[in-house]
Amino acid sequence: MLFPSLSFRSVRVVAAVLVMLVLAVTLSTPAFSASSVNTIDVPGASFTVARGINDRGQIVGDYIDATGGHGFLYSKGAFTTIDVPGASFTQAGGINNGGHIVGAYDDATGTHGFEQ
Repeated sequence: MLFPSLSFRSVRVVAAVLVMLVLAVTLSTPAFSASSVNTIDVPGASFTVARGINDRGQIVGDYIDATGGHGFLYSKGAFTTIDVPGASFTQAGGINNGGHIVGAYDDATGTHGFEQ
């Protein structure tokens, strides 16, 4: 036995207390709430996905509309489209605290990464 001076009953009590502590911590952790979700939809898009956010609250992602696939930056309540010249699709995948955006784009020669 690991602790020979403890009785079987004492071990069971300690185990029960540990289980209750774990449950109390687990149940007191706030769960994801739909009321805390902010929907992000690029106007006119049929598909929008957010892919990154920085400490300033700037959000990047991509969307699809009637003209194709584009990246976006959402900052201070306004959307800015990100399109790499000559690309058939642009995806903004992340943004750092300095506002530098990274992502990917497709053109006639293949798929490439970019930094803006």
